[in-house]
Amino acid sequence: MDNFYKVSEVATIFKVKPITIRKWCQAGNINAKKFGKSWYIFKDELSDLINSPKQMEKVVS
Repeated sequence: MDNFYKVSEVATIFKVKPITIRKWCQAGNINAKKFGKSWYIFKDELSDLINSPKQMEKVVS
């Protein structure tokens, strides 16, 4: 699981609540995988989001 972040870790990075990250995952705004009840966000995906303001705008809106 070294290639993934947990929802709580991503929520801390973006300074939002974990439920917000889960909603982004469910909507398909963030490329993530669901294992059981937990979402895991690809590290590469998160890096791309952080480095591309245009992509981040799509996720937030």
